Amino acid sequence: DAAAGAPCTMVEVRVRDTQEAVLAEVAGPASLAWDLRVCASEISYELVFVPAAGGSEVLVQGSTPKIPLKAEDGVLSGVFEAPQPGALKCRFKNDKAWVSSRLCLCRARVL
Repeated sequence: DAAAGAPCTMVEVRVRDTQEAVLAEVAGPASLAWDLRVCASEISYELVFVPAAGGSEVLVQGSTPKIPLKAEDGVLSGVFEAPQPGALKCRFKNDKAWVSSRLCLCRARVL
């Protein structure tokens, strides 16, 4: 896990809902290690960097409509090079479920 040692955030996403979690905030350029997963079934997600000064957010990684993040995928992890102050956020979208909520876990840390 790239973000081992960072506190983990649990996010419950109800049916047809979207939840956003802030994984880390930085005051300047930095390397951010991140991990995320869904605990059961599948979910759509977008990992984005939002500049503190405003402007367009940057898509770091995300699922596609035909390829959601699945529990059997395990933990996704990576490193993002933040070019400026801002926040690394994950949006989990439970857009395919008709009955069940989804539990997601995510975390990040500055390297």
